[in-house]
Amino acid sequence: MASDMTLNPDFKRLWIAQAMSKGGTQVTLIAIPLLAALTLDASPLQMGLLGASASLGRVLFSLMAGVWVDRLPRRPVLIGTDLARAAVVSVVPVAWMLDLLRLEMLYVIEFVVASLSVFFDVAYRSYLPTLVDRDDLLGANSRLEATSSAAHMAGPGAAGMLIAAAGAPLALVLDAVSYLISAMFVSRIRVSELFDRTTPGQSMAGEIRDGISIVFAQPVLRAITGCTATWAFFDSVTLAVLVLFMTRTLNLGAAAVGVVFSSMGVGLFLGALMANRLSRRFGIGPACIGGAGVSGVGGGIAALAGGPSAVALGVLMLAMFLLGLGGTVYVINDMTVRQASVDPRYHGRMNATITFATSTLGPLGFLAGGALGEWLGLRAALVVGALGGTVAFLWLLSSPLRGMRSLAPWSVDGEVDVVQTPGHARV
Repeated sequence: MASDMTLNPDFKRLWIAQAMSKGGTQVTLIAIPLLAALTLDASPLQMGLLGASASLGRVLFSLMAGVWVDRLPRRPVLIGTDLARAAVVSVVPVAWMLDLLRLEMLYVIEFVVASLSVFFDVAYRSYLPTLVDRDDLLGANSRLEATSSAAHMAGPGAAGMLIAAAGAPLALVLDAVSYLISAMFVSRIRVSELFDRTTPGQSMAGEIRDGISIVFAQPVLRAITGCTATWAFFDSVTLAVLVLFMTRTLNLGAAAVGVVFSSMGVGLFLGALMANRLSRRFGIGPACIGGAGVSGVGGGIAALAGGPSAVALGVLMLAMFLLGLGGTVYVINDMTVRQASVDPRYHGRMNATITFATSTLGPLGFLAGGALGEWLGLRAALVVGALGGTVAFLWLLSSPLRGMRSLAPWSVDGEVDVVQTPGHARV
């Protein structure tokens, strides 16, 4: 395998597949909430239920996904989930054309797509170390996040204009097509997954326990899980009411909503470009902590938006920019630490355990945000989300991650924190 990722055709195929999928997903990110809010006249509580239905799929299937991803070849999992998501997303425009679209249908579609996505995400994160060398993981994650960020930057603005011109239901056709293109490129990856992932005689429950022990026995992975879970809850509080806040309180249209989310994409893109340099300058741990802190500040600014439309739009753009900038620096370093510190045979269960821990709080956050928006008002719900999001980084600040400078085997109190097997996790 070439250490120069530009010469690695299999990594480039995964890279292109991710770009296609992320680009289409930006349409859905805006289209389904706008469809619920503007076409189906959803209430704040119903918007919370819509967000919760997506998070529920991750809660129910994440631990199971980790076991299957460690038992099966990861490439077929990626292809199968892409094809299935394309089929499910296509139901929305068809139902709309037949005048059958209802909020309950959107709940089900969000749940099914999220359930499939958890298998894709766990497999995707676990597959990358098979395609690139360990020393290339930070660079590979940076490139993948840069592409994802570019999609966030261009996608929402284009989606907003597309939705304004053609309507949200027809815009979802683009997402279905993007999943098909992603599946095509993943199917062309040829690298072999050489290591044996079988665990003879072990039950699914036993394999799930292995994943949990790997994460919670290691201080750094435990802190990452706590930070991401806290952020996920309060971010869900914010997302439950953000579109309603922009469209009803601030009277912003679909195109303006797209511009706001595009500004987040600019931050995501710059964060992806800066993550590698910040990690080398300050260390991978401090870069991770700083990214989480900056993201929290962005959430606080979003709750302050108001006044004339142009001013409110500018404040929201700044807030989303900082959310994207800090969030990407955090995610790239967080994911690299995970991939480099755990034996590849257990990546599926490790990633799934963290996904489960963070996703469990997602539905509660959406429900809390919807309820707060209904009872106290949309801005009050945003304030609660902002206050909670600003303290998430304290998990990292109080952990050994604060002193982590590189991916080389490093120690805390004389103990090496590189996990080889469930039996060799830090205890």
